[in-house]
Amino acid sequence: MPGLVAALLEQEGLQEYAPKFVEQGVDDLETLFALKDQDYSELGMKIGHKRKLLLAVTKYKESGAKSVKAVQKKAHDAALEKVRVL
Repeated sequence: MPGLVAALLEQEGLQEYAPKFVEQGVDDLETLFALKDQDYSELGMKIGHKRKLLLAVTKYKESGAKSVKAVQKKAHDAALEKVRVL
């Protein structure tokens, strides 16, 4: 799976959905950001997981994270923060 969507899903603890996103052609941020609430349901996401991803997508949209490097950096920073907490 291209790094963008996978990194975002993994960062949010939703990596289990990565295969379904690939299967449905959601393999870049532009496509992910264009999804509507109903699209997530059609991807088979649980309600709580859908809300979690919708919040993350909104956050990324607002921050202007539209490149691979921006999302990967945020994912990397979040992973480092988790390690620091442990």
